[in-house]
Amino acid sequence: MNENRTGEGSAVALLHCDTAEEVYGTIRAIMSLLGRERIVDMFRSKRVLLKPNLCIDYPPQRGATTHPAVVEAMIRIVKDAGGTPVVGDGPIVGIRGNIFRATGMEEVCGRYGVMLVNFNQSEGRRVRLQGAAVYPEALITEHYFRCDTVVNLPIFKSNMAYWLSGALKNMKGLLVGREKHTPHRLGVPESVADLNRMVRQDLVIMDGLVGMMGDGPSAGEAAEAKLLIGGFDPVAVDSLAATIMGFDPRKIPMIAYAEAGGVGTSHITVRGDRPDSFHLNFRKPSIARHRLLVQILDRIGKTAFGWIQRRTRLLVDGERCTLCRRCLEACPFGAVSIDGRTVRIDMDLCDLCLCCTEACGQNAIILKGLLAKADAFMKH
Repeated sequence: MNENRTGEGSAVALLHCDTAEEVYGTIRAIMSLLGRERIVDMFRSKRVLLKPNLCIDYPPQRGATTHPAVVEAMIRIVKDAGGTPVVGDGPIVGIRGNIFRATGMEEVCGRYGVMLVNFNQSEGRRVRLQGAAVYPEALITEHYFRCDTVVNLPIFKSNMAYWLSGALKNMKGLLVGREKHTPHRLGVPESVADLNRMVRQDLVIMDGLVGMMGDGPSAGEAAEAKLLIGGFDPVAVDSLAATIMGFDPRKIPMIAYAEAGGVGTSHITVRGDRPDSFHLNFRKPSIARHRLLVQILDRIGKTAFGWIQRRTRLLVDGERCTLCRRCLEACPFGAVSIDGRTVRIDMDLCDLCLCCTEACGQNAIILKGLLAKADAFMKH
């Protein structure tokens, strides 16, 4: 193992991890690289919230949700240190399947006798942020306030509209119920940056055992990244993940807004394995396939947004659609309707937040046109 400097800043640990059986040992090695005693002190005699990404009821091999081996390893590590782990997330509103069972969390938590909570069914507490960019007040699950330490367990995955769904965006799962729709109305990158100023995360362990590439957060394909990333700074962790995916983190709005807001830094020191030792054939998300248009819009400003959005459509593949109604229940704008056996999306009402594509279990909702959401990369 060695230290690879990419600029003085936050230390981030990066290690290869080929199998689920190696996860526990790899996370312990990451702890050593970051400072084992510091992390153990976070857990000793503490109530520790483990916050995986359980956005949808997919099995672990799809790469859309945190692998149960990562959650199991963290449960063991917290217990070893004398702490009390609690596992929880707030999945997409409207999904009716048993997400905890499908993702393997129910089995793992049951085996270790660990509390597993759905934040959408919990009480919440209003948190206000002075000097917010766009999101001055959020409803945060009460479980967050009942814990002494927060461990963020995001996925190594790209996002069709926001480049990646990593450590920063994973904190959106702390929002209760339909509060999750608010960032989509205000602008996701800016809102996520504000949210990360409201809540803390004491440790980040990013799961890239499988991960997702292409049009995540749920419609992409398994990346088989076989890596784990650890750090104390979510901006630094996301910056390293973006670099490995082949993106320039400085050009990803979610990272840029969070860094500007003081959440963390994109200047990192990598400890462990070299980033260029991972030879991923990483398929880029939709937004990355419009680089020239992104550069043009960056110059001409948001006056072009209406023009862009009028030339972007969400279409439903009737052969794939099973009429499960998940898109209807997930849409925060009332744009989805069902007429007989046909799902319709009213683009006059649609804000292109892509909640429907994330909720669809059949990948039946297809993005057509120029871009998914103009403010995915533009500043208000």
